[in-house]
Amino acid sequence: MSVDRLAPERKSPIEVERLRLLVLHYLEKQPMHGYGLMKSIGELFGVNSPSPGSLYPLLKVMREEGLIKVIEESHGKGRKAVRVYSLTERGKEYLKKHMDELRDVLLKASAVRQFTELGGMELMECLGTIMESLSTLSDEQKEILSKALAECSEILKKAMKESGLKCE
Repeated sequence: MSVDRLAPERKSPIEVERLRLLVLHYLEKQPMHGYGLMKSIGELFGVNSPSPGSLYPLLKVMREEGLIKVIEESHGKGRKAVRVYSLTERGKEYLKKHMDELRDVLLKASAVRQFTELGGMELMECLGTIMESLSTLSDEQKEILSKALAECSEILKKAMKESGLKCE
């Protein structure tokens, strides 16, 4: 799973808002460049960071909205500009107003990170492959997968029960 699902040009307003809040959260701590933001967000979730195609368009919009500003810009030989972003007063106010939503995003990020550390992403990737392949599978292959999924479900329910959790 990738944080890239948060790309502003293709994503729901809720997903864009989550990424916006994370950007503001990190810029509240210290000014950062785009690469630093991508790396920090990726580390928070424990998965791939958002791509430049996800983050930079959002940074542009946030600058236009007056939530962030560029405080430093440098150009290397034959390279694009490296911009360091900082939070504006308007950005601080926005973040303060949306602190409850930020807490929810941070809690979910922690859960994703822990799920990743438990090996959950491999399971999610496998399930994603199964979903994508269903239309090409034979009835025999689907039957094999059905049995495997039922066994997996039972194993997970048993593990949860032993951990004192209830699986709905």
